[in-house]
Amino acid sequence: MAEQGLDAVGEVRVIVPTSKGTRPVLIVLGSLTGVGGLITLTTVMTGVRTFGASRVLGTGLVMLASGSLFFTILWLWSLNARLLIGQGAVGYRNIFRRSRFWSRGEVGRVVDMAISHGWTSQPRRAIYLFGLDGRQLVVLTPRMWDARDMRDFIDGTGVQLEVRGAPVTAKAIRREFPKAFGWAAQHNLIAGCLTSLVAVALVVGGYVLVSALLRP
Repeated sequence: MAEQGLDAVGEVRVIVPTSKGTRPVLIVLGSLTGVGGLITLTTVMTGVRTFGASRVLGTGLVMLASGSLFFTILWLWSLNARLLIGQGAVGYRNIFRRSRFWSRGEVGRVVDMAISHGWTSQPRRAIYLFGLDGRQLVVLTPRMWDARDMRDFIDGTGVQLEVRGAPVTAKAIRREFPKAFGWAAQHNLIAGCLTSLVAVALVVGGYVLVSALLRP
């Protein structure tokens, strides 16, 4: 039922993300992008002749690239992502506007918990929907949705919400849900380092390209 159309679940209630959750983050990311763009433009216009100027340009490029990337992703998510509540089913529309539905019989567990990856990151609370086979269906960040809408969505699953107050370690949660959490969930530090290396590579590549274009 995960790929069924809207007609199969009758009239559907569509829930949009709350602006209280997305607006502050968009403002921060937009400011980061603006400052990075200003630093990059100013440095390029004044010339990159010293090592110090190169470091300033690199900082500006990092701020510009990371800020614009995450701003775009969050903006597109807030524009397209939706919670869907139908007759005997719930659904989710992702950033690519692709909708998936799950009937009450297909949702096995709904768990409200924060996963701890040790000292590498702060545990972030989310609501996880798992299928009958233990696979992860969707993950929802509570602060991005209105509390009453979230309650209605959870009620629509027909499953009692499990709330875990203390953070759960990534290793423990992978043992409990082996089909739901992949390698990155347990090796958060390594995955984060790999992501950072890719971002740094893109920034360095952009810096080299800009320097080549501006070379007399």
